[in-house]
Amino acid sequence: MPFQRCFLRTLLPVAGGALLFLSQPAVYAEVGGGPESRGGDAPLAAMDRNELEARRLLRTGKRYLEDSEFDKGVRALENLLEQYPESEVRFEVHLELGRHFHENVAEHQAAIDWLKRNRSLLQREEIDNDLEQVMLESQYLLGVSYYYLGDYDQLFTALRKIVTRYPNSIWANQAYYYIGMAHFTQKNWPKAIEYLSLVGTFVDPDAPTARFVEAGRRFYCKVQDGDLPIITKLSDKPGTVEVTSQSGDTETITLMPLSNREALYIGSISTKVQPPSPQDGKLQVIGGDRVKVRYLDGNTEAGDKDVPREAEVQVVSTGTVAFVKGTLIEFAKAAFTGQDLWVNVKDVDLDRSDGAETVRVRVESRYISEQTMGEEVDLDADDAESADADDPWAALAEAENQGPQWVVRDEVTLTLEEVVIDEDTGEIIDSDVVRSGDFIGAVPVVAFNASAEVNKADAVLTAAKNDELVAYYTDEMHVGGDYARESSVKLEVVGEFKPELQTPGGDSGDEMINARKLLTEGQAFLELARIFKSMGLADMGDARVEEGLSRADEVIQLDAISPELRQRAFKLRWELHLAKGDLESAIATLTTFNEFFPESDFADDALMSIAEVHRGREEYSEAIAVYNKVLGLENSELKPQAQFSVGECLELQHDPELEPAIPAYRKVAEHYGDSMYAGEALAKLVAYHTETDDYVQATDLLEQIFIDHPDEPWLDGMLLRWAILSYKMGNYSKALEKCQQLLIQYPESEYTKKARKIMPRIRAKLDETGAE
Repeated sequence: MPFQRCFLRTLLPVAGGALLFLSQPAVYAEVGGGPESRGGDAPLAAMDRNELEARRLLRTGKRYLEDSEFDKGVRALENLLEQYPESEVRFEVHLELGRHFHENVAEHQAAIDWLKRNRSLLQREEIDNDLEQVMLESQYLLGVSYYYLGDYDQLFTALRKIVTRYPNSIWANQAYYYIGMAHFTQKNWPKAIEYLSLVGTFVDPDAPTARFVEAGRRFYCKVQDGDLPIITKLSDKPGTVEVTSQSGDTETITLMPLSNREALYIGSISTKVQPPSPQDGKLQVIGGDRVKVRYLDGNTEAGDKDVPREAEVQVVSTGTVAFVKGTLIEFAKAAFTGQDLWVNVKDVDLDRSDGAETVRVRVESRYISEQTMGEEVDLDADDAESADADDPWAALAEAENQGPQWVVRDEVTLTLEEVVIDEDTGEIIDSDVVRSGDFIGAVPVVAFNASAEVNKADAVLTAAKNDELVAYYTDEMHVGGDYARESSVKLEVVGEFKPELQTPGGDSGDEMINARKLLTEGQAFLELARIFKSMGLADMGDARVEEGLSRADEVIQLDAISPELRQRAFKLRWELHLAKGDLESAIATLTTFNEFFPESDFADDALMSIAEVHRGREEYSEAIAVYNKVLGLENSELKPQAQFSVGECLELQHDPELEPAIPAYRKVAEHYGDSMYAGEALAKLVAYHTETDDYVQATDLLEQIFIDHPDEPWLDGMLLRWAILSYKMGNYSKALEKCQQLLIQYPESEYTKKARKIMPRIRAKLDETGAE
């Protein structure tokens, strides 16, 4: 997803073009100095022993995730939540799990489920800086996860809380990008332009990173020139931009219009690391390259023709290090003694000539000292030998020192050579010119012999089973700047290499693993049941429901499982009953669930499901009663939806009268103003005040909608309503303005035909009154 952008912006009011480069927004920003320091600066003086232990467990879980031992990491963090459910550390755990599911396994719904648990931080009147950063990153990742699921309404709600409450933050800077792209995906071009143009506005344009482009990534440029729409229309040819790499490749980018009103155009081209091959549709770049962008301004304000506007960016490469298999194109998942360990560094900055360059990488094998394994850490404040009560940092330092410690067993400094690798076969291509930035090398890994001394000066790496192998590479130049940045990669030694070796597997008797397996199967049966039901195959759907229920019941009856797994089993159970249409059994399951887990996060989901069933049966009074139960929950995130649903049920119950539902809709706008339902509630109030001829109140609400809810998909209808209201109030200039706004911003709207139809009448009134 990361990209580089070149922005060519006019500096003159009508004609003329100029160049301005904006650096890309980072996809994820580091908080407090990077992953290792997140949460590390918490005020320890306020911490008790439980907080210190929770933080130690958090570090353990994070290390597992960093080492790609995802199951262990997730399980460790979930266990932390079970042991210390009230600890402030839980918010960092929610973020870690949300980040893991979002980044590592692309399970965006799972990420959302974890990140939503941090929304309570938004309600705090006072919050320290560390938790504020946790809250902001959680809210940002929540919005990005909604983006990848295509749920743009939820995205707007999540990210707008950042851009309105924390406008001068890097998170707002990045949020604008996803808000803009959501509008872009929905072909709402004016809104897309508006928000994408805000990306980078909080980045220092004089910063060194503002003129870097990442080698191998797609390159974007924007052109804003007031004359370009007219020129392209008269010539019947699209605008173009010429890009030239210092190494000799020249390509032409065709510009596409984003907004004729704004005279804004966009173009892009892919970049590839290799010697130049002009006019092949890709921009070839090599190490140390610079890229010049050239646009001919066809008509300046002074009347000059074809004035060149130019800007330049530096090609840089953010170096990476990886362990790969002997095929050279597949990442290694494990290491073996008796086999070579292949290391790959990709860094185009190191490619300085046509010849093959070299780079040095340090590789080490390490293990956890048995002397520190399993030791109990005494942090009692009364024990002067274990911790100094006046120095809480001493307690943390002692916990760190007495916990598991890595010990280096052997290390080798490995020289990697630059090669050209065939992307399809992984074979090294013999070439006189090597301009790839791809470096490969291997080190033999030999089994550790307890009776022999490890020689750290030889060219082999000694390791034992379960050792961790780590490769370290220092990147001196990258998209972040020209400062040293260390990259590393880790791999576990799983045993001796044997050609017939198979990855160990098989079922485990552990009840936690078994419970997760059963829940996965039960969820699959639920989805199948829904599919069969939608196809009208009720019997087949019911059979799948019974299969799923057997899995859920088996999990509920297990003893040694976490409360969260048991809650998930109950949730699966009532969802299966609902899929079958057995409302009574679903309610019975919910009742039992609430007895055991009255504070569960799943309670509001269950109540909403029951209410929707009543609503589907047109049992509106019963549905309203259940929605009110959700409103009675202390910390439910579904209150805005429940309150809006009360209004909808009242509206359906008294159709066609809207008045009985107005108090419910007003509560949504007053109490949940930053929710995704507030805008629609205000729209209902506008409709009511229009029907009751209270035009002033309706107009005031319309102004509020466009200020507070600028991303709603139905604003085109509101513009037409605003035009009609203005006409009725005799404000013909405003009526014409809103019609024109509708035609420009929503040219494909169903309401544009009506706008065009009433515009002659509005203009006639303007002529009669002599208004401008």
